Amino acid sequence: MLDSFQRRGALRGLCLHVVVSLCALAGTALAAATRVPGTRVALEPPEGFTPAEQFAGFQRLNPAASIMVMERPGKVLQVYSGMTKEALAGQGITLLGSEVVTLDGQAAMLYHVTQPGPGGVVEKWMVLFGDDANTVMVVAGFPQASASSMSEPMKRAVMSTTWNPAQPVDKFEGLPFRLADTASFKVASRSARKVTLTTSGVDPRRAEDPVLVIVPSVNDEDIQDLESLARQRIGATATISQVTNISGSAVKVDGATGYELTGDATDANYGTALRVYQLIVVEGRKILMVQGRVAASQAAEFAPQFSRVARSVQRKR
Repeated sequence: MLDSFQRRGALRGLCLHVVVSLCALAGTALAAATRVPGTRVALEPPEGFTPAEQFAGFQRLNPAASIMVMERPGKVLQVYSGMTKEALAGQGITLLGSEVVTLDGQAAMLYHVTQPGPGGVVEKWMVLFGDDANTVMVVAGFPQASASSMSEPMKRAVMSTTWNPAQPVDKFEGLPFRLADTASFKVASRSARKVTLTTSGVDPRRAEDPVLVIVPSVNDEDIQDLESLARQRIGATATISQVTNISGSAVKVDGATGYELTGDATDANYGTALRVYQLIVVEGRKILMVQGRVAASQAAEFAPQFSRVARSVQRKR
């Protein structure tokens, strides 16, 4: 089926980012089409679903269920080979079937897969489509043991997807913050509540590329000692190691208490010498964390920019 699709050339770009999500569905009715905040995607979530807080899409907590939406910049036709049955199997994914479909006049690919999950095998319906500049993926999953009642409703939900590539998007829509200063750093991507900024507006490709990541917490935090919390977090990132020469101070950001740190580190994958930056801003029992990294050789140029952009955070009240 993949070969048939390739011959037709119906898609101009698509990409698979494997997401493991254990989902369940109670009820089969569909609500009205709802646009996902921060994206140009709208769909009809099953009845009882609400906008998710930890990812772009919709969720239902009891019983647990989710539909995830990912909209990425960039032409991705070169990674199409990763959608073969053999390539997916190498990632632990079993391809049950695939077919070319049409979503609101847009050519798309529908995939039906299974994948092991923490609570058992997860079955998923995924639609993938895009153009020369964008890729869109919508994923709905459910326990394979409940496929008889859940498969068709979840399939209908992803098949209700519409996309308006010409629609302006506020990358901070639905988030509890925005930035006043984006002159030197531009939004490259948004994944749920996490916003990534780079100087080019494109996701970083090298370990030494300057990048800022902003993530607001979802759960309450223990903030009895903000400096201790900040020092623990700056060394807890999986992509860096050997954080040394840490220094910082308390700051005020948009009227809120914060703590700013800098340090030296090493890229965990490539061993590149880095300069790292972190700002934590307190909002009640939640925090907003800004983390930056750049090659140590470029620290003098970008460290002041990290601080300026991070301190321009404005909380939505």
